Amino acid sequence: MRATLDGDHHRAPIRPQAKAALDLVAKMCAGADEIQPADIQAARDAGITDEGIRDALYVSAVFSVLVRLADSLAWRIPERSDFVTTAKFLLANGYAFPRPLRWLAHAASLRS
Repeated sequence: MRATLDGDHHRAPIRPQAKAALDLVAKMCAGADEIQPADIQAARDAGITDEGIRDALYVSAVFSVLVRLADSLAWRIPERSDFVTTAKFLLANGYAFPRPLRWLAHAASLRS
């Protein structure tokens, strides 16, 4: 996985679909006007669905906005221990709300 961290996803031990998605995202980050229909078709040919293509581009766009906000507002980067704690939580719960928050969200939706 070190190759991924070094910025060369082509050498990383990841699925061809992930490599194709990263190619597309990298091109978008370089300039959204650079993406051509052939780039989308290459992602499809690698086995990525249109929904998967949209998801990859949406996640990348949101991440870019968050990075710009973090830079502009000088957000604090958490300590490594904070990342470890969050990772353990996500491994145990995924991205779903914990049970008490799910109940609160459900109760709130019933009122609207």
